[in-house]
Amino acid sequence: MAECWAQSLGDCSDKMSREHIFSEGVHFADEVTVQGLSWCEDQPRTVGLSSLTAKILCKKHNSDLSFADAAAISTIKFFEEAIRLHGFRSKYRPANWTRRNFKVNGHELESWFLKTLINITFESEKLMGKYATQPGKPTRELVEIAFQRRRFDPPAGLYTIPAVGKDAVLDGSIRVSVMTQTPPITIGAVFLFAGMRFFLYLNDDFTPGPENFKFHHDPVVSTTPFLYRFRKVAFPVHGKSSHTVTFNW
Repeated sequence: MAECWAQSLGDCSDKMSREHIFSEGVHFADEVTVQGLSWCEDQPRTVGLSSLTAKILCKKHNSDLSFADAAAISTIKFFEEAIRLHGFRSKYRPANWTRRNFKVNGHELESWFLKTLINITFESEKLMGKYATQPGKPTRELVEIAFQRRRFDPPAGLYTIPAVGKDAVLDGSIRVSVMTQTPPITIGAVFLFAGMRFFLYLNDDFTPGPENFKFHHDPVVSTTPFLYRFRKVAFPVHGKSSHTVTFNW
């Protein structure tokens, strides 16, 4: 029988749902690039999103995580609108624009990254974080964090890796690099998402940074400081503040 990865919560429904590994509505492209799993350990592989489905959540828990999907979808829409607005205002002379602020729920977005990491590593041969005891199974603590029943203890949690001087491109692409250490433990994943780079870190033993990712395929990851629970992306126009995307924690 299929197994719900949130069964440790003890309130599963009788029916399983066919879960999209990457939530529907979060992406615009038809493909996703993944690296770090058993079938793409050394080189990134691009696969069709329609093929990435599995019965790994019961219907109740799949429904209960809809808040995380909504946070991810709204984040993409906010950045899409922020980039559109920046392009529009940049065409005109400097003015006292009405300042806009797009607000992201940071904890709910963090849950989406955790949910997605669990989805793609569930039933793998690696432990999920240093406290796991069964390969391919999330601990109860990780499940509770995904469902917003508790929080990560710092320095575990969501980091942003800003690409200074680079324009964000929202082409609908998602790229995920699952990060591991020896013995085979998944410690987190780097996501290219909404035109930005995020790193979800599962452990609480040290604060991660570029020195831990010197051989990452993306040079930005191995050369740029990691910002814990990043709070704001500003979009100035002609040297004046125009609008922001704010992460509320």
